Amino acid sequence: AENDTHDRKRKCEALYPIFRISRSHYIYDLFYRRRKDISNELYVFCLDQGYADRNLIVKWKSG
Repeated sequence: AENDTHDRKRKCEALYPIFRISRSHYIYDLFYRRRKDISNELYVFCLDQGYADRNLIVKWKSG
């Protein structure tokens, strides 16, 4: 995300992948590390709607 080219993108558009990683980590933290601060239904909804990156969460969960 940091090494991606920023050609013809606004500053906010260039930083979006970094914010997406941050948002994914926040949802992962709420569901797995804080032991179910959010419900399973909300977690699945966030994954289905694209608010969190499913592949990143799987990587963090296994590591």
